[in-house]
Amino acid sequence: MTSEQIDSKYLEKYQDSRLDAQLSRNTQNTDDNANDSEYDSDDILQELEDELDQQEDQFLKQYREERMNQLSKEMKQAKKSIKENFNNTDSGIRIIEDEGELMKLTTLNPFTVVLFKNEQFTTCKIMQQILTKLAFKHVNTRFYGIEAVNAPFLAVKMGIKVLPCLVLYKNGVEKDRVVGFERISNKGETLSADNEEIIGRLENILDRSGVITRKAFQFNNLKSINKKSNSRDDDDDDDSDLDL
Repeated sequence: MTSEQIDSKYLEKYQDSRLDAQLSRNTQNTDDNANDSEYDSDDILQELEDELDQQEDQFLKQYREERMNQLSKEMKQAKKSIKENFNNTDSGIRIIEDEGELMKLTTLNPFTVVLFKNEQFTTCKIMQQILTKLAFKHVNTRFYGIEAVNAPFLAVKMGIKVLPCLVLYKNGVEKDRVVGFERISNKGETLSADNEEIIGRLENILDRSGVITRKAFQFNNLKSINKKSNSRDDDDDDDSDLDL
């Protein structure tokens, strides 16, 4: 396992624990200090240090402190992002009803994915479910959804004619877009939010576009976290591309 994979493993472990605690607080309507049973960041960092001790021959000592400090910073950012993204929601996707607000949010956040959709379309529902899974995995990216009928100006300006349409922004500048499933599914392939091949292809596009900060090497506890979420539901560059 490479050093990046090891760092990812512990960062994901911390993210999973924070997500689980945040969703529990949402359900129980408690504050940030109540029932906060997730791992402390110090515990996670200690686990990493213990693993490095066992693999001393694979890693140079002089890089250890630098790696530990970097991972600590990423954990702090993950904690902040989880609180902002998942407060009062179990999906990680914020549905926007006003296109003016969407334009503002896209310029405020460095990594943004916007889903233009029609709630009556099955393909739009599947895409939103896929984005929910990615939102749990990439907590530093903001995921927004808007009904295309609520964004007539943007739909015309951006030439959006097919739904669902994903637009990927970095620092307010469009880096790429995914129209329908044409780039992430193969002919005859079943469209499903549980199709990990489709999820992986979309994640690769997000990675190449620079709108996710760390491409984790596996999902870890993603399925179990989403299962809890679903059960609760049942019961850099230039000026913004969105400037007027």
